[in-house]
Amino acid sequence: MLPRSSFAEDEPSTHFTASATLDFPQPLGPTIALNLSLNLIVVGSTNDLNPASLICFNFNLTFFSLFNEVFHQSSIMFSFLKYLIMTTQSLGSKPTAQPTKELETFENPNTKRDLHVHMQIPEFTCLCPKTGQPDFATLYLDYIPDERCVELKSLKLYIWSFRDEGCFHEAVTNQILDDLVKATEPRFMRLTAKFFVRGGVFTNVTAEHKKIGWASEPYIDLNQFPKETNYRD
Repeated sequence: MLPRSSFAEDEPSTHFTASATLDFPQPLGPTIALNLSLNLIVVGSTNDLNPASLICFNFNLTFFSLFNEVFHQSSIMFSFLKYLIMTTQSLGSKPTAQPTKELETFENPNTKRDLHVHMQIPEFTCLCPKTGQPDFATLYLDYIPDERCVELKSLKLYIWSFRDEGCFHEAVTNQILDDLVKATEPRFMRLTAKFFVRGGVFTNVTAEHKKIGWASEPYIDLNQFPKETNYRD
């Protein structure tokens, strides 16, 4: 159901005013014209009020019909609030994020050196393809970038996109590695997925990619002394 008419304006500070007129069909006659006015106050900083994301809604409902007993204020308030959230997709006046399979990258700040990037992602979630129950894992990503590095926000939204997908542990680990390799074309990349217990079994899956022709620098062990002290025996 879309509103017949609507009006909104921004007032000073964080005060937002909106109104809408909606038509509700009636089984016994013409539609009911419903006028709703909405006052929205968004507090965007703890300097203003605590908690920071407090949102106050004040609904004023007026019915212009003899059949207003058909509708309850609570259901109308819920419907209008749901319509408002689904339409604007806003939370505290900022756009809400959505999961995506698109990975963004940025230029490697130093291509002359082998940078070892290590990431720990402890909130990976997907679904068991057999039962539909949730699976949880911690992902460990290690890679040496070439020209491009993966951007963290896009990586977060990409990981989020698996939450409602049924995946075998081995398959999803390889899929994530393949997508990251395609986006960044690294010199080397290793993804380790440590899944929480399922059916009494812990599963760890490791997948690697190495760029053709690339060889790592010799490893230098700096821990050759058994202990480090500032004195001599």
